[in-house]
Amino acid sequence: MTAPTVEPSAKPRANETWEDWRGAAQSVPLGQGRWPARKWFARLDSAVSVAFAAGLLVLWELACGVFQVPAWLLPAPSGIAVALVGSSSLLLQHGLVTAQEVILGMVASVALGIGFGVAISRSRTV
Repeated sequence: MTAPTVEPSAKPRANETWEDWRGAAQSVPLGQGRWPARKWFARLDSAVSVAFAAGLLVLWELACGVFQVPAWLLPAPSGIAVALVGSSSLLLQHGLVTAQEVILGMVASVALGIGFGVAISRSRTV
């Protein structure tokens, strides 16, 4: 039996099962359903987001240069990038220590949580 052709947002008819409907909805190629431009709009939305972020960085850089903002108050994005590249080994070292602390903290919290959960479930008071 071939699956009926339905729109992805349509509901199954009375004589169809959910499996028929889901199979038909999944068989509709992207861009040919109810909203053929959805994929294009998603790409446009991503491009607008990236352009907006890049524009903010450019404005920030220009504002720091034009208004002579002290670096200790508001460093320019280029200064931040130079500092990141210059201290990358130090950041990596401290990042690994932080990752270890996060993992150990998670393991400890899970162990304590399970222990307390078992204790509470076996308690007659609760």
